[in-house]
Amino acid sequence: MSTNVATLDTNSGNFHELAMASGIDPDASAGGSRSTLSRLKLQQTPIMGEEVIKGKKRNVEIIAGGTYFLEAADRSWSAYSENATIRPYLTRVSYSRYIQPKGDGGKGSTMRSVMSTDLRGDLKDTAGGFNCGRPSGYIDDWNALPEATKTLLRSVKRCRTVFGTITMQDCTDGAGQPIDSIIDHPFVFDMVNKDAFKVFQNAFSNVVEKGHLPVEYTAALSVVPITLNNGNTVFYSSCQFDEVPTQVITPEVQETFTAFLEWVNAHNKWILSEWAKNAVDTSDDDAVEMVGRDALDELIDDDIPF
Repeated sequence: MSTNVATLDTNSGNFHELAMASGIDPDASAGGSRSTLSRLKLQQTPIMGEEVIKGKKRNVEIIAGGTYFLEAADRSWSAYSENATIRPYLTRVSYSRYIQPKGDGGKGSTMRSVMSTDLRGDLKDTAGGFNCGRPSGYIDDWNALPEATKTLLRSVKRCRTVFGTITMQDCTDGAGQPIDSIIDHPFVFDMVNKDAFKVFQNAFSNVVEKGHLPVEYTAALSVVPITLNNGNTVFYSSCQFDEVPTQVITPEVQETFTAFLEWVNAHNKWILSEWAKNAVDTSDDDAVEMVGRDALDELIDDDIPF
């Protein structure tokens, strides 16, 4: 796998390679272009495997919960590491909402809104509505809301997406076997945990307040464990930016930054096309329920292009 950030020059005569480096496959046969950008994720539960101990097979933990892993867009490879640093290029926010499958079995679907720099406006979503069904405006009194509205609000998640390049040391594959380190590999990282959302928002805001851009820094990734009332442990992502900017903005970095912006534009273009297909006239209260449509069952998460 290639782990270098390409120099993007559309006049070079090698458009296909450059498009792939930007995170989009121009030759995808179904549903238009598809993302080729690797996704960063956080493993929530341990991955178990077998190990022979004193001649007996035992189940052992080979990947700990709270480990970061980078996964290729086509899922052909993945790399796990507890030692990761990123160079953050940009961040966007959006809404997402998981829709439970109807009946027994089957997969659920995920409703998504366009990505934006903030959540102050109404964001069109894949169901033909706005904000994945979340009502607009500030909520003055949570306790006064009907239970159905509270349930809806809890189901709609704020999502922070970070784009950048990542370096991962001491990597293993999913079977716990050592593999090569990942160096400056482009990634996209979605976070819906409310604590992670704030941590990364504050980190980005702090460097901008200092008169710098996030891309001028590197940041060490870390993990914060939370013990739930039932005794289970969940993890959310945190990061620590360097005290001073150390990264130079070269022409190649500027072009890679532009490539990430193009990825966001392609993602939003697809969201808007779904919105246009599914949007209906909601002036009549009986015409449609804004927070649920049969069409949602068609929007399976794995089939989303970007």
